[in-house]
Amino acid sequence: MKTWRGLLEFRFTDQSFDARLGQLACYLAGIAIIPLGLMAITRHAGSRADVLLGAGLTCLLSLLCLLLGTVSHRNIVLQGKLAWRARWPEFASYPACVGTLVVGVGLLSNHGMSPSQVTLGLLVAGSLSLCVLVFGMTTTLVRSQNG
Repeated sequence: MKTWRGLLEFRFTDQSFDARLGQLACYLAGIAIIPLGLMAITRHAGSRADVLLGAGLTCLLSLLCLLLGTVSHRNIVLQGKLAWRARWPEFASYPACVGTLVVGVGLLSNHGMSPSQVTLGLLVAGSLSLCVLVFGMTTTLVRSQNG
């Protein structure tokens, strides 16, 4: 019979635990965003256009989460291939992502908006911030393939 330590050290792949856990978290978030976003937008919908726009933004946000899981997993695998100074766009995208999200949510609180407009604004801010992050991480993938 194997011990607990032996079972915990057993791996199916050579990738680290945090790489697999991050990828799984992004995939689960991408799947969970669709029903949550659709439920939020249908509860606060002002018109049919709000529902359609909200469904599109929810799908976009979900797709970006799934893409982030794939890109971040590949970046962790390629970490040793590329010099740190060549990865500056990826490192710049981390604070840019957080800044975009904070500024986007901050702008929503300054205006008197309806609940459906706030929900749509949150979906737009989340999509923009994830887009910045995915773009920054994709540059590392492109640079590792070219260099």
